[in-house]
Amino acid sequence: MKKVIFVADLHIDIGETKRLQAFEKFLATEQAPIYIMGDLFNFWAGNAQGNLGYVRHFLRFLRRICAKKQIFFLAGNRDFLFVPFFAKRLKGNTIEDGYTLTLGKHRVVLYHGDALCTGDKSYLEMKKWLQSDLIYYISRFMPSNVCVKIGQKFRQTSQKAIRKKAQKDMGLNFQFILDILDDLNQDVMICGHTHKPQFKVLREEKDNDKELYVLPECKEQCISYLEWSDNQFTYKEKNYD
Repeated sequence: MKKVIFVADLHIDIGETKRLQAFEKFLATEQAPIYIMGDLFNFWAGNAQGNLGYVRHFLRFLRRICAKKQIFFLAGNRDFLFVPFFAKRLKGNTIEDGYTLTLGKHRVVLYHGDALCTGDKSYLEMKKWLQSDLIYYISRFMPSNVCVKIGQKFRQTSQKAIRKKAQKDMGLNFQFILDILDDLNQDVMICGHTHKPQFKVLREEKDNDKELYVLPECKEQCISYLEWSDNQFTYKEKNYD
């Protein structure tokens, strides 16, 4: 394996056709395996959302791409309901928090990132309910207009809650991440969610240091990502203006 790409937090929403088009071009031109690590959509409230005009063409394209290339999807906090759709309708590969892979000398573990913000206890409690079997079941039968209304309402509520929370409660818990790396015997964590690209050495080791790479957010028509090639990780971006 010569190259692998990790991308997250595109937050595609209604009316953002240019970002969809940019991501299509990115997927079409990159031949390396691509890991989409959550929040591809700003919200995904049910399968009927796939019938909406702004996303229907993209999903058809994504299914064709998944048939030709190695595309992996890891759920984010905003599009966890997209997992069954991606697996069954698009025939794509789905993975979960804690997925591990070996890239050259690096032993890597992947997380979206929300579960690593352990200080945000109210969200983590709500997450247990939102990602319950009951919610997954209900989402299968909701019409598209209801999906949009629920998704938009949840987004508004989330934004209000975020403004009230202390920044320290919403940040990544580095000790918790280090404990995960130790428990899984891995040396690199890659995650997204916080929208702040960051490389951090969590602990220096004789062989491979314990390291964290936080993925950047994709904005406008710029696809920002982390690439592994030549046995090293590099932050990159491609602008499709």
